[in-house]
Amino acid sequence: MKTQKKQPFDIKNFPPKSKIPAEQRIAMARGRIAQISPFFGTIVSGFPYVDASSWLDTMAIDGSIIYFNRDYVAGLTGQELAYELCHEAMHVVLNHIPRMQGRIHMLANLAADIVLDIILVDSLNTQVFSLPSWVTLQRDIAAEGGHTMEGVYNVLLRKAEKLSGGLGGDDAGTSSGREGSGDIQPKKQQSGKAENLQEQRAKMVLSQAVQAQKAFGQSPLGEGLEALVRDILHPKLPWNVLLRKWFLANTQFPGERTWARPSRRSFALGYLLPSSKPNPGLRRVVIGADWSGSMDDEQRDEIQGELNGIFEEAKPELVDVLYFHHIVARHDTFQKGDPIKLGPCPSGGTRYSPVFEKANKLPELPDICIMFTDMICNDYGPKPPYPVLWVVVNGPKDMKFDPPFGDVLVADDL
Repeated sequence: MKTQKKQPFDIKNFPPKSKIPAEQRIAMARGRIAQISPFFGTIVSGFPYVDASSWLDTMAIDGSIIYFNRDYVAGLTGQELAYELCHEAMHVVLNHIPRMQGRIHMLANLAADIVLDIILVDSLNTQVFSLPSWVTLQRDIAAEGGHTMEGVYNVLLRKAEKLSGGLGGDDAGTSSGREGSGDIQPKKQQSGKAENLQEQRAKMVLSQAVQAQKAFGQSPLGEGLEALVRDILHPKLPWNVLLRKWFLANTQFPGERTWARPSRRSFALGYLLPSSKPNPGLRRVVIGADWSGSMDDEQRDEIQGELNGIFEEAKPELVDVLYFHHIVARHDTFQKGDPIKLGPCPSGGTRYSPVFEKANKLPELPDICIMFTDMICNDYGPKPPYPVLWVVVNGPKDMKFDPPFGDVLVADDL
């Protein structure tokens, strides 16, 4: 069902609801927010507030300052003003300004507003906070865009192009319920360093807000806001990034120390130290490939490409690919510099122990083993004497993967 639109906001037709000066009303609203919600109280207290009535009709933020129009502040109820302060501050906390780079500013601003208003309405105490009367929630567009700023932006862009053949049509910017507000006012193009500092500051403010909420024993945040906070403070990296991080962490072998040739540098200092023997490098890597009907060709091609990228940099002497189901059905060995080519393997039941039995009987033990599997198996065998990573592809949803040894990487995005 399409949401019925309200009349566009007009500051000239926005009668005042209070005669208290704007600065005092803002201070009162901030105090009440802090009293009711330590989380949002911490966030809204982190910004200065500046009168911008000469060029702004509502409220806006540029990443470090919240701007306001005096008549707008006067025309809001106390609950609406508290809501608007949270709305502006959360644009920074959710890193909306850097995320708008390279996009049409008007549509990106609308997209950020659509997503943020729904999160706040579903998270805030309605006795203290209230969506301004002139704003319309657009849950249908938010759902179509996957409840992300980037997804909603793409939806708005498609609608604008469909309605006007471009971005100049009458309806190109009227889908957010905040049309004409333009409440994100980015500063001049910032350097990458400045953007990183802004993102770090936003994370610090968000972390402090979470700690304040816990310290006062307040109830949990709304589900949507909880998920956003978790993703910002503890982002889930793509599977290939996590795979590389694990690979590097488990193959950066230090050189050996030997007393056979004492360090010459230590002689000049008046004492004796062992010398360093360089690390010979990565020798052997085993890849366990569980292709038993659980992975499609596209996923295998993506795994192959990522492994080749890693091995091109790491340069292992040998890579053994062990294709398995209930037995090791095929064994391919690749020499240093050879591209890895992952082939097919017949299906069958799944057992992991044969893979490690085979790997343990190679002419030399592998340095590491990476197992690609759906994790539907209980036959692991004894723990091997080398690091193991289980990359779970197409594993059962909501299942906790807890093998008796090794690390687990759940590749939901593969």
